[in-house]
Amino acid sequence: MPVKHFTYDKAPEKNELKKDTFWGKVKAFFHPTGVEVEMLRYRANSFSQGMVILALCCVVAAFSTIYGFYYKPGSTSGFSNITIYIFVDIIVSILMMLFSFYAAVEVKAYSKVWSIGCFVLAGICVVRIFTYPLFRLQEGTLDAGRFSIILILYFIAAGLYVLGGLMGFFKGKALRDYLATHKSIEGEMIHK
Repeated sequence: MPVKHFTYDKAPEKNELKKDTFWGKVKAFFHPTGVEVEMLRYRANSFSQGMVILALCCVVAAFSTIYGFYYKPGSTSGFSNITIYIFVDIIVSILMMLFSFYAAVEVKAYSKVWSIGCFVLAGICVVRIFTYPLFRLQEGTLDAGRFSIILILYFIAAGLYVLGGLMGFFKGKALRDYLATHKSIEGEMIHK
């Protein structure tokens, strides 16, 4: 059988092969349509999970920076007066890390509740800057360089939580809307 060579009657137009603009790609990334929504059924939301895990790493690094170096003038151990502020800050840090990990697992499954929970975690990151680390800076037990590092880490973590939450919320909404109009496969469900 001879091989057929295909020829075009006319050359493709210049705009016919044009790719999407940058903003078009960003919109498609947050608001998938068509086949991309169908693919969400079978694909985990790894981007959101990755952003939340990176935010968790920033929170852990900030926590380590706060408590890795404690200077109290005139004290040999550093922690000469352990107050309720230290206790509350450590408990809040531990709970935040636990909820961050759980949020990472849930946004991977397009959970709307935990996507919104990522915004709450971002708010807690911003508020935490102005609580115990600022108190220690004013007290003189934390130098300005370390406070700057803590400030940067918490703002990066807040931004990553917001980005992961936005992605989880919009992709989850697109998938929930799609599943509401299409027949489920083997009783599949998505988190509300």
